Amino acid sequence: MTIPSLGIVVATRVNLGAEIVGIARESRADQAGLRVGYVIHSVDGKEIRSAPELSAALADRAAGSRIRLRYMFQSYLGWMPAEEKVLTLKAN
Repeated sequence: MTIPSLGIVVATRVNLGAEIVGIARESRADQAGLRVGYVIHSVDGKEIRSAPELSAALADRAAGSRIRLRYMFQSYLGWMPAEEKVLTLKAN
C-alpha cells in the first residue's frame, strides 16, 4: 500500500503495525530518517496495527499537517522502540 503523503510503501506486519517496504528518495520519510524495515505502530498517539489503518489515519490530513509517528526497528536484541518522529505531510 502506497502512502504518498509520506513517500513510503507499507505492508502489514502481523501483530506489529505497518512495515515500511519502500521509501522514495528525498521524501518526507527519507528526510526524517525512516528506513525500510521500520514498523510504524502509532500516529499521533493512536495505535496502528496494519497498513490500511495507517492509510486511514492519514486520509483526512491536509498537506502541511504535522504528525507524530512512533515506530520500531529490529536489532540483534529483537524489536526495539525508536524515538518519535514529527513529519509534515506533503500533497499527494
